[in-house]
Amino acid sequence: MLLSVKNLSVGFLNDDSRQFEDVVHSISFDIAAGEVLALVGESGSGKSVSAMSLIRLLPANQSRIVVDELRYDNGEQVFDLSAQTPAQMQAVRGGEIAVIFQDPLVALNPVHRVGKQIEEVFQLHRPDLKKRDYRQQAIALLDKVGINEPEEKYRAYPHQLSGGMRQRVMIAIALAGRPKLLIADEPTTSLDVTIQAQILSLLQDLQEDYGMSILFISHDLAVVRALSDRVAVMYQGQIVETNDTEVLIANPQHEYSKKLLAASRLVRPD
Repeated sequence: MLLSVKNLSVGFLNDDSRQFEDVVHSISFDIAAGEVLALVGESGSGKSVSAMSLIRLLPANQSRIVVDELRYDNGEQVFDLSAQTPAQMQAVRGGEIAVIFQDPLVALNPVHRVGKQIEEVFQLHRPDLKKRDYRQQAIALLDKVGINEPEEKYRAYPHQLSGGMRQRVMIAIALAGRPKLLIADEPTTSLDVTIQAQILSLLQDLQEDYGMSILFISHDLAVVRALSDRVAVMYQGQIVETNDTEVLIANPQHEYSKKLLAASRLVRPD
């Protein structure tokens, strides 16, 4: 397995009681190399918190992460993500594991050009590249993710691009470090339906081209159906059901999974 998570709990500090209160309760899941696992649930179910805790993107002084095992195996080395030093985690984030966030306008740096933000990943995670090749490689990535006139967009600022284009830039930045695992945190939620379909198709093509694994976070089973191999359903901080995507959609077992399916675009009222 590329990633194996055993009994992960995440809590946040309550300002009134000054005690940690868990919002994720002892969840376990794994992701194989080249697999797409969808973590699905309503807002507040704990899916994004779970994903961000894997790479310590939660405020350290306000959160508590308890886990029995956080095993990462990239085929060349095996290590415990929970035991990594801050410096080691910096190498993991953006290198081994990259993230696409829900709102690229917030995630992208507004004062840096698109090309510079891609090149920062090269500098941190791609020692195989020479600095003189950064520009050419960045433009090639922009082209790879379907951005028209990539040479021009290389010099653009995020606010000069449409929402769909900004999300494609986020994907290019994520791919720049050649990650083994991509965490896609509701990457299409802020986009209209047409652009949403284009981004999903792009992610599917890139996953096949790069052979990477994806942890895809969503509230909508209809969105993940075409992309994911398996689905883990989260409810109130717990994983209540895990199965192959088509099996779960055809025959959900947990009552919440049934309600989630009924609320999706996969089921239409008579």
